[in-house]
Amino acid sequence: MNSDLPARLKTAGILLAVLLFVGISSLYWCFFHWLLFDIAVLVVVLSCSEYVAFSQPSQSALRKIALTAFYCIPTIAVAYGVSVLGVCDSIGLSAALVELLVIGFALAFSVAALMSLRNTTLGVGEILRAFGEQVVALVFLGFCATFLPILASEPGAFKSIAWFISVVAVNDSIAYFAGRKFGKHPVALVVSPKKTFEGSVSGLLAGCLIGGILALLLLSEFTFLDGMLFSLILGVASQMGDLIKSLLKRAHNTKDSGTILPGHGGILDRVDGLIGAAPLFFLLKDWFIG
Repeated sequence: MNSDLPARLKTAGILLAVLLFVGISSLYWCFFHWLLFDIAVLVVVLSCSEYVAFSQPSQSALRKIALTAFYCIPTIAVAYGVSVLGVCDSIGLSAALVELLVIGFALAFSVAALMSLRNTTLGVGEILRAFGEQVVALVFLGFCATFLPILASEPGAFKSIAWFISVVAVNDSIAYFAGRKFGKHPVALVVSPKKTFEGSVSGLLAGCLIGGILALLLLSEFTFLDGMLFSLILGVASQMGDLIKSLLKRAHNTKDSGTILPGHGGILDRVDGLIGAAPLFFLLKDWFIG
């Protein structure tokens, strides 16, 4: 029996209760809509902080804060846009925030490129490797993760967000348990040896099923087949997000991104799938939901 299971379930229950309370309240009161957005921003900031902590363990506290702020530049730009536009105003908000996200990402990428290319203490190969990891982390944490607060900023969006989180969570949980029970063939042996095709397929099928069922309950514009198809797309993206996070951890021989969540590890360990799927959910939800 997994000794971490009681702690995992307890932590998951507390997180679910908080999310449901804030999310449902956000449908009726603007204060909780702001709070939902703030929670999404905090999740991104903590995820970036955890990455900096395990990738740069020898840096000073001040340096770690500066690096965290660097990876958060796109999120900071979005947060500034929301503070100006307001999360309770739906007129043109999403488009404006995506523009700010792209501007923030371009700025952060330019800074990373300039600092890497000016490095005189490393060889070309070492510079390329370090810059490559920085770009991967910046795309994952700076670009993809910023779609979480963008989604949270949309008025009345909690129903679709709840559907999204449920699909990714079921996908991740079933993949974990099925992989432990039946897994034999690794998906990416070097990056994440415990992730298997058996677990991955089980997670995708479970995500599709719950996505179809919850689509009928939460999203009246959905059909059951729409929910299943969209869940499949998001499930694949969320598993890719999980593997990217594993790649970043494996590069630094780290088991968990942090210890803030008993039984789960760090914030990044819990939201990696959401981060991987968030851009596709944002881009495709209007096509599926209407």
